[in-house]
Amino acid sequence: ARAQEVLVQFFDTENIFRIVVEDDGHGFDPQQASGGIGLKNIHKRIALINGQLTLDSTPQGTTAIIDISL
Repeated sequence: ARAQEVLVQFFDTENIFRIVVEDDGHGFDPQQASGGIGLKNIHKRIALINGQLTLDSTPQGTTAIIDISL
């Protein structure tokens, strides 16, 4: 919430395609937010493409890392 900047990066290795999304928003507690439909839908969509989502969120911002096995 209230992010002023967002950085999206893409990395490609032999076995993994990685997408990193970082923002400078207020952050949230991923464990508390897991009951919402938004994160559930993101997890389901990433699972459909054999991916994995890692979230790290602090009051200084949030980083989402999506790893997709090739």
